[in-house]
Amino acid sequence: MADEVKINFKEACKMFKENKYTDVIKKCKKILKKDKKNYATLILLAAAMKEIEEYKSEVPLILQSAINIQKDNPLAWKGLITYYEQNLDNDCYDKLLLAYCKILQIDSEYKFTHILNKLLDLSLQLKDISVLTECIEHLSELRKVSDSDKVKLVDKTLGWILLDNFSNLGKYQDLLESVFKSVINEFDTVDQQKFYRKYLKILYDNGDLVILIKEAINMHQKFPQHILPLEYICRIYYEQNMLSEDIDIDITQFYESLFKLNANSEIAAVAKAMYLRKSDNLIAARKILKDTLQLKPFFLYGWMLLSEISMRLHCWEDAESAAKKALEIEKHEIKDGLLHKVKLILIESLSRSDNRQKWETAFQMCEHHLEMQPSTQLEVLHARLSVLLDKPNIYITLDNLELKPETKIQANILRALYLKQNKQFNEALNALDASLETSEAWLLLGIIYWEMTEYNYSLMAFLNGVKIDRHNWKCLVYLGHYYREYGNDVERSRRCYQTALQINPNSEEAGVGLSTAYRLLKNQDANIELLQSLTIQDSGPKWAWLQLGLQYLDQGDGMQAIKAFQHVIRADPNDK
Repeated sequence: MADEVKINFKEACKMFKENKYTDVIKKCKKILKKDKKNYATLILLAAAMKEIEEYKSEVPLILQSAINIQKDNPLAWKGLITYYEQNLDNDCYDKLLLAYCKILQIDSEYKFTHILNKLLDLSLQLKDISVLTECIEHLSELRKVSDSDKVKLVDKTLGWILLDNFSNLGKYQDLLESVFKSVINEFDTVDQQKFYRKYLKILYDNGDLVILIKEAINMHQKFPQHILPLEYICRIYYEQNMLSEDIDIDITQFYESLFKLNANSEIAAVAKAMYLRKSDNLIAARKILKDTLQLKPFFLYGWMLLSEISMRLHCWEDAESAAKKALEIEKHEIKDGLLHKVKLILIESLSRSDNRQKWETAFQMCEHHLEMQPSTQLEVLHARLSVLLDKPNIYITLDNLELKPETKIQANILRALYLKQNKQFNEALNALDASLETSEAWLLLGIIYWEMTEYNYSLMAFLNGVKIDRHNWKCLVYLGHYYREYGNDVERSRRCYQTALQINPNSEEAGVGLSTAYRLLKNQDANIELLQSLTIQDSGPKWAWLQLGLQYLDQGDGMQAIKAFQHVIRADPNDK
């Protein structure tokens, strides 16, 4: 039997050389009837079928039968690869890709680099993640048994496949990091930058920020004229600080480098503003953000940081406006933690206004967020709004807050606010007595004494409020009132108003106070300069026009005074 098979096989081979493919097929089938597992005959049969159109579609099945007999024999795999390459269509992509992987494993000397390149090209056309995953597993095993030169070639291919197909790396995160370290210096400049770009994006999307910062710095050192790594470093810096998660990095060198490459970079501007915010240079930070947002009005993080800085400056109207702007921009761009923080700033800003309708809006928002994502901050805001709106059972709410160490001080401040609203001044003072640890508490204490006409006591309270928080412009406004009305020190009053107006340029009280101080000091030039800067191009607040009119009257310029007063009337016809 064996001799007969050998004789038939030799005859079939001779026929193949003579291009008698139909006879070869008949002869091979005759052999296979007697010896179904004859590997060489299956290979010859596939080769003959490949030459005849009507049999061509059967070639993969014949070769697969051979593979089932000898799975690690490269001959059938090579035949399969040749067939798929010559008959490539969408149905063959995944089969060819896996055939490439197998031939690399069983015959690493066979066109190793060529096969890897073909494999990579093919992977870019595939969308089947399960096939790509199987390919990655094959290559991962291959790199374990290859020499160092081949490992680098495998790693290049692996790296591109991972970067191009897996935005969520999952279990391949460590593999990509290992591959990245292995081959990043093997690429030419263009490919290095492409690799870095994709790698940094994946790290950012997956929240691997420590590795991201490290690799972005490495990229910046290699490509100092490339803005991408600098933008990632600056962005991570301000995003994480907005989330109160400090990044230990000297950010100044990076935002300054980014400014050199792009003088109008909004990312560098927000990073610098965040650095200034952390340095408590809030007014300078605010100016940078406002200038930037004039040029880039849809830059989300600029509005977010501006809302936070405005809140820290107690400029609640600005904080409200900036928070609303941030929330108007596409929400999918905001990380959940940052989105929640902006909403809290908006609620607090509304709660600090003098508008009951805004209080009602904030109260509804607060109740909604307490159901969805309760927090201590929301509980305190809810209590504040309950006080302002005189909600029932407010004492129960405040008692509950007072029982918690982290909210005890705020509970006492809100209790004092509620008692003050009801003209129970002495009880309000008692409520504040043990809670004078914040600037807000000292401000409320000063206001209570002011309404009780105990001005000397209020003076000490306002001074303490500014000592704790130099940005508490309301304390400064009251100090300006005190020094002008009761302290007989108009110059000191002017300084207080001027500082308050620098902190909150929208404060009518500070503006009127400063202008009045200038008039009392007979400093006409300074007053005119202040008021004209506020009323440029016939715009500006009503109070500024009124003060301008009064200044012109002091100077005896009736015509200019009338023009200024006409602006006041146009702004509010009902103001008598």
